[in-house]
Amino acid sequence: MTATVTESAVLTAKLPSVAASPQVVDLRRVGSQRASVSMCIPARNEATTIAALVAQAHSRLVRRGIVDEIVVMDDRSDDATASVASAAGARVVSTDSVMKSFGPSLGKGDAMWRSLAVTTGDIVLFCDGDLQAFDVTRLEDLVYPLLNDRWTMMSKGFFRRLDADGEPGPGGRVTELVARPLLSLLFPQVSDIHEPLSGMYAIRRHVAEGFTFEADYGVDVGLLLDTVRKCGRGSVAQVDLGTLRHTNQSLDSLAGQAAAVERSILTRAGLQRNKLGTRMGRPGGPFTNISSSVRPAFRTMDRAYADAMLDSATVDAVS
Repeated sequence: MTATVTESAVLTAKLPSVAASPQVVDLRRVGSQRASVSMCIPARNEATTIAALVAQAHSRLVRRGIVDEIVVMDDRSDDATASVASAAGARVVSTDSVMKSFGPSLGKGDAMWRSLAVTTGDIVLFCDGDLQAFDVTRLEDLVYPLLNDRWTMMSKGFFRRLDADGEPGPGGRVTELVARPLLSLLFPQVSDIHEPLSGMYAIRRHVAEGFTFEADYGVDVGLLLDTVRKCGRGSVAQVDLGTLRHTNQSLDSLAGQAAAVERSILTRAGLQRNKLGTRMGRPGGPFTNISSSVRPAFRTMDRAYADAMLDSATVDAVS
């Protein structure tokens, strides 16, 4: 199957399931060039969900030659995330042990940025660690466009969220109330993206290494907009991942995420980062600091300096 991505097209890549075809499909050999795939899962306190996710990915993706490595970036969890992920088959790396010159990790985006230093795949497949009721084999569909079309730089997953009763529910609150209105006004060329905040996507390493990374939850939409700006809307495919359930979060938790998403979009629309506020809260209530930090593009760092940081980084693999 040859996929052609145009400016207005939405690509939904579907492959035969293992049950439908007894022959193992080596996706890395689809097309003319072999590409390796690193699956990266940034995680903090996801012990209740990450073991099943890693175990399924290991048996259904790694053993079938679709994914070459699974790396869990443990972002200072205080539960058993690291140990259960390791036992399930992942290589677990403590975020604070990588790129130490930048200090402690500042959040999800920072963990993803540091993962570029400890993974080797030509394609980096980012995946959320709190997934439930998800068919992990759908991730093979997510990497397929990048292996089949050299002009595709990012493959963005979309899905239907399940509620507590297992029924399809509404879209994410931050997506529908914050991201989508802002993107429609400021970046209408991406208004057809089903899940602009999705943490489920694949991106070519050389593309990711050319971008700065928002250190927090602004990272996903930031990488989407940067890819479109640099490579064009036609470089981003969309893939239907079916249904899944995320861990439900409180409004207080989502407020900080919403602010990070707003900042990521507004700065890419031209607003100066240093003109934005850094605290958020309700009148009479506690205030929350809003990070404005970004991590530099790997390709813009002085090579000798970057090599020195990597040489000094200690990777804490949990056994």
